[in-house]
Amino acid sequence: MVTAGAVWQRRRRRMLAEGTWRFREAADEAIALVRYWHDIWGLSAESIADAAGLNRSTVAPYMWPENHHKDRQYVHPETLDALRNLDIDRVPGDRWISVHGTRRRLEALQLAGWSQLFVAQKLGITRQAVSQIKSRWDRVTADTARAVAALYDEYGMRQGPSLKARTWAIKGGYAPALAWDDIDDPEAKPQGIEPERSWTDIDEWLWLVQGGEDPIRAAARLGVTVAAIEQQGRRKNRPDIYKPASWAHQKERAA
Repeated sequence: MVTAGAVWQRRRRRMLAEGTWRFREAADEAIALVRYWHDIWGLSAESIADAAGLNRSTVAPYMWPENHHKDRQYVHPETLDALRNLDIDRVPGDRWISVHGTRRRLEALQLAGWSQLFVAQKLGITRQAVSQIKSRWDRVTADTARAVAALYDEYGMRQGPSLKARTWAIKGGYAPALAWDDIDDPEAKPQGIEPERSWTDIDEWLWLVQGGEDPIRAAARLGVTVAAIEQQGRRKNRPDIYKPASWAHQKERAA
């Protein structure tokens, strides 16, 4: 009876003779790849293995090499090929991944003028779920991340109709789509973003309003909400500021 080991040895001798046998390589690249998918995307060893078409027992030692035998200092070329070819689109849809990129895409969409209601309807989820992704959740499913990425690719560079959404995004210090070198890297910082202003020139707002600009739009042009204008006007005892701002704020809330 011919054993599997004997078949493998014959195959190895033949490939050595042909010059096509691939020797094991140092595991440094395999460790770096596994840690990239774990640290950046938040994938478990099981999720990485499933997406790459490998066994979990093959992947786990490269995620925690310090806890495994020294034979994991090397990697089979087929394993390394599978890790090199791993793509986020191959991760099973029900697996949990890091929320960083998804949250930043949602923030960029809001800054572009797309409301949470619009985003929720496009994604087929509730507006509350969109809000929780942006403010509370630390993970989302791969399917949700892919759906948000597709929506971001379609609308992220287009101007949306919601001035209110954009105003709140400015107030929240959200970054636009083009500010990210790598939007999925949790260590990445947005480029070209000015720090949030700690004060607002309320006289500039009044000048805009007296010139015919809508009070809400005038506040948005200054990067704040009309409620913030009202509050600052009251602190400075400026009825010429807080009275029209209060009226506009009530109108905004009733809309």
